Amino acid sequence: MRVTSDLYNLRLTFAEVRTGAYVAGATVVVDLVGQGPRYGPFGDCGPLFNLVVQPGSYRVTATHAGVTLTRIFRVGKAATLGTFYWPSETDRDSRSIGVP
Repeated sequence: MRVTSDLYNLRLTFAEVRTGAYVAGATVVVDLVGQGPRYGPFGDCGPLFNLVVQPGSYRVTATHAGVTLTRIFRVGKAATLGTFYWPSETDRDSRSIGVP
């Protein structure tokens, strides 16, 4: 994927916030802000996700392990890079049993 990544103008990486470990298995939806096309949902994505879209502003929604994250990206002809960070599995487990 890295060899062909220059072909894509929206390039995302998925990782854990505390460890930086890559995350796979996310579901991704990409919507043009305002009226426009919807791309996806794409299942089983990550840790790298590349897409070619027309220039514009896009709302990217990514869900992994029941946690949904949304970000807005302004995409042009050149590559727009972004990283989504999820809590680690340990963090999710400790919150679910009430451990601070």
